[in-house]
Amino acid sequence: MGDVVPEVHSGFMSRRLTAVLLVLALGGCLGGPDKADLRGGGPLVERWRIPSPVAGWVFADPLSGLIGQGRRLASVDTGPGRLRWVHDLPPGFTVTASSVSVAGNAVLVRGTGRFRVLDRTEGTVLWEREFTGQVAAEEEGDAVVTADCDRRGCDLTGWELRNGQRRWSRHVGDRVRLVSGEQPCYCLFLLGRRTVVQIGTEAGRIGWTMRKPAGVTGLIAGHDRQVLWTPPAEPDCVATLRGITGGTVDWTRDVTTDCGLPMPSTSDDPGYGVLELPVRDGLATLNLDDGQGRTIPLDEHERLVGGGPSRITWTAEVGYRSIDDPQRTPARVPPPAGGRPWAQSHRVGMWLLRSGPGLVLYDPLSGAVRWRGPEPVLIPDHDRLVYLDGPDLVGIGPRDGAVKA
Repeated sequence: MGDVVPEVHSGFMSRRLTAVLLVLALGGCLGGPDKADLRGGGPLVERWRIPSPVAGWVFADPLSGLIGQGRRLASVDTGPGRLRWVHDLPPGFTVTASSVSVAGNAVLVRGTGRFRVLDRTEGTVLWEREFTGQVAAEEEGDAVVTADCDRRGCDLTGWELRNGQRRWSRHVGDRVRLVSGEQPCYCLFLLGRRTVVQIGTEAGRIGWTMRKPAGVTGLIAGHDRQVLWTPPAEPDCVATLRGITGGTVDWTRDVTTDCGLPMPSTSDDPGYGVLELPVRDGLATLNLDDGQGRTIPLDEHERLVGGGPSRITWTAEVGYRSIDDPQRTPARVPPPAGGRPWAQSHRVGMWLLRSGPGLVLYDPLSGAVRWRGPEPVLIPDHDRLVYLDGPDLVGIGPRDGAVKA
């Protein structure tokens, strides 16, 4: 069972956490921690407990309350602690972090040789289709796009998200990979052998086309800009990043980093339009707007282990701390029992840290451990933490917080 622990106090403020707290203040959370959120001064208590529909989860969408493992998906209203629905997938489907996507008011599940679209509110099957190619959907869009490729190119088709009706189809002469991201354009990107293309999901119209630079293997789809990625390779281990707008390269930056480094993801970006790559003795930052940045020095053996509003590092001799904190104050928590540090900062100003045999919810402003318990954990909102306690799913929150209907 997770434990609530008493508060201790220390005084530091990181620049990034200051920005997060300012946003909360402008939203009405004036006067320091709101007693109705996870940072409030009062104790965190059990708000609800229900039989868990899953024994754990490998996929989770905290904002939607979706969790899944094996062949089961479930939706939980994490405010009052109500199970909305459970959907058991047929053979050929396995829930993973990459096989399930939330798109509009639907959930796209990719299986072996077919895909299925569920109603996100009810968990019922909207439609499904046998298909062996690529399937993608834009997060805020209302269409599913499929790509059936061979050596002559790819046949692309757009399908109505709600009912599976064909919207459009077109052929491209390049063999492409579908790339989706946080785009305001209702579009996807086609990363081909020779070209890079932006295509609209609603009608299949080509927005722009450019010739792919040599060596490019990936595309990072940021909110309003794309970055082409050329991975580092022996002997010099230089990664090349190119920022593009409308199919035109705006900037190019070479970064000497670790050979074999995977492509960075905007999912780790806390909303500041910055990518980060490890370099010798530090962390290189790269602004998506202009490709400029700086190198943040790190101690020997110090490495980034968590993203979000605050970037958290780990050093065996020191423990967890934020590179955004000018004082570099370490978190006062035990090291992880398995020797595998992990961290995630959240918009409520709290850190989840792997510590001892499980996780702790840590307040870096006061130095307080607000909760400790087992993995896995969800923080779906400012006033709720959800975890597994044996066969039960448990939601904890502030004692004075109102249970959401």
